[in-house]
Amino acid sequence: MPVMQAFSIQNSLLHPAKVSKLVSNHDDFKTIILDTTNKRNLIMLKLAALLAGAIALPLASNAVAAGPSTKMSVENLLGISWGQSLAETKQLGVTFSRCEQSGKATICEADGDNWAKDYGPKSTVISFFIEGEGLHKAAVLTHFIIDDYYATGGHKAYGDMKTMFSLGFGEAVSVETVPKGKHFYTCLLDEDCGVWGSLWEVPTGTVIMQLEAYDKESANLATDYISPDYRRLTGS
Repeated sequence: MPVMQAFSIQNSLLHPAKVSKLVSNHDDFKTIILDTTNKRNLIMLKLAALLAGAIALPLASNAVAAGPSTKMSVENLLGISWGQSLAETKQLGVTFSRCEQSGKATICEADGDNWAKDYGPKSTVISFFIEGEGLHKAAVLTHFIIDDYYATGGHKAYGDMKTMFSLGFGEAVSVETVPKGKHFYTCLLDEDCGVWGSLWEVPTGTVIMQLEAYDKESANLATDYISPDYRRLTGS
C-alpha cells in the first residue's frame, strides 16, 4: 500500500447538501491564507512558540515529548522533493490556480486533488517557492467541517490525523489548550485564548498541524510541512 494511501487526507465529514455553504467559506478562507500578515500566521507563530517551550512546561501545555521516527519522510508524504522549482512541480502534473509574490517567495495555490499526491476534493495546497531555492514549505488545508458547534467533528478529525501522523513520524509534541468553560471554536478564533495543535520534527522536515476555526461552528485542519532548511533560508 503506498504511503499516501495509509496516511490519506479525506473529507468524509462533509455532507454533500452543504457544499454551497462550504465553497463560499472556503474561497474566502483561501484568500485570507495568502495574506502573509493575517491572523493564521499569528496563530501559527503562537503555536510554534508554545511548542518550542512545551517540553519545559508539560503541565501548562499538555505537551508530550516527541520520539524519534524513521517510518515516513515529509517529502514522500507531500509527493515532492525539497528545493524543486515551480516548473518542476508543474511537471509532476500540478496545475496552480494562482500564484502571488510575497517578498522573495512565490506562493501558489492548487486544489488538493490536483497536487502531486491526491489530498481529495475540497482541500487546498498552498506552496512556498523561495527565490533561487525552490520549494521549502507547503500548507495543506483539509477536513472543512461545518455545523459543528460542539466541535465533535473537529475533535475527531484532529485526533484521527494526529494518530496517523504519529504512526509515521513518532509521538507528537502537542499544545491543546482551551480554558474550561470557553466555547471551543470561539476560543480558537482568538489567538490570545486557545490553540489546538501538534508538531513533529524529523530529519526530513517539520510538520505542524492545527485545528483552525473560522466561525463558531466551522473549522478545518491546517498542516504546514516545512523543510529542514526553511528557517535558514528565510530567517524566520
